[in-house]
Amino acid sequence: MIAPAFNISLLTVGAAALALLIVIVFVAVKLMRCKRRIQALRTSSTMLQGSAAPVALRVNLVQVSINDHKAIFEDVIIALQAAFKDLGIPCIRTENEFVDGAINVVIGSVMFVSEQVAAALKGKPYVLYQMEQLAADRGHLPNFPGYVGLMRDALCVWDYSLSNIEQLAQMGITRVAHVPAGFHSALEVLAHDQPKDIEVLFYGALTPRREHIIRALRDRGVAAEALFGMYGDARNSIIARAKILLNLHAVEIDTLEEIRLSYLLANRCFVISELSDHNPYGDGVVFRPYDQLVETCVHYLQAGDEVRQEIANCGYQAIRKLDYTEFVRKAVQKLAM
Repeated sequence: MIAPAFNISLLTVGAAALALLIVIVFVAVKLMRCKRRIQALRTSSTMLQGSAAPVALRVNLVQVSINDHKAIFEDVIIALQAAFKDLGIPCIRTENEFVDGAINVVIGSVMFVSEQVAAALKGKPYVLYQMEQLAADRGHLPNFPGYVGLMRDALCVWDYSLSNIEQLAQMGITRVAHVPAGFHSALEVLAHDQPKDIEVLFYGALTPRREHIIRALRDRGVAAEALFGMYGDARNSIIARAKILLNLHAVEIDTLEEIRLSYLLANRCFVISELSDHNPYGDGVVFRPYDQLVETCVHYLQAGDEVRQEIANCGYQAIRKLDYTEFVRKAVQKLAM
């Protein structure tokens, strides 16, 4: 009768040992992942002094592209490449190509393929430059829960919007750097040498609330145009023909469209914008509530070229004070902390 009890004891001890071994392996794997993350930071980080990077840091600026509208991100990519050059940081640009041996700065249509991106980035150090408007109950985020995990696993999330950063904190994502859209001379490319035969221009994806304002302007006899799917020089040539550039929120989220406005202000455009969560441009942009936008456009069309140009010049001076290279320098410094 003693042998069966002894066998049962051996089984119990064996099960406990197996469970302990599983725990040890699990912890070891976690520690190894942490070690790799720390090593990636140590080998890729740099202590920036002034405007140069004395210790080598390599960046792969990778754009996640899923359709023909990838050029939507071109303005910010141009500015980011120029900022890295200013800082002396070697930077290559790729499309949907994640590499080892460099920090992958990921930008583009990331949210919509977040699970695939996460799989491709496994084991690679990356920074996510977050460009979406974030809200827990509106917009795209509720439809793509994998995006939250992708942000949480990043070395750091760079975000242009303080409102977004508040949302990230509520999600428990705290490795974040504020990198607002600012001024870089690389964006100052527009020549105002064409007749301004478009009275009001909106460019971007058309949503119902945006279409409503465009129709209302046309009903008032305003030569209003909406532009989507045109980029680069073709887009710029149309922007140069507009007296008023109109900024409208796509949905009921009031996060300021800084990427669009920074480009327009850097090119001395007169901008009327829907009221937003903040105004970093002082009197350089005319902000109004949604239901006042049509009347505001009519008013400034009647006010004349000199009035509009004076405000546009004010906007240009305001954006020049927002040094994009300095924003990027501070964000890179944060990686070394």
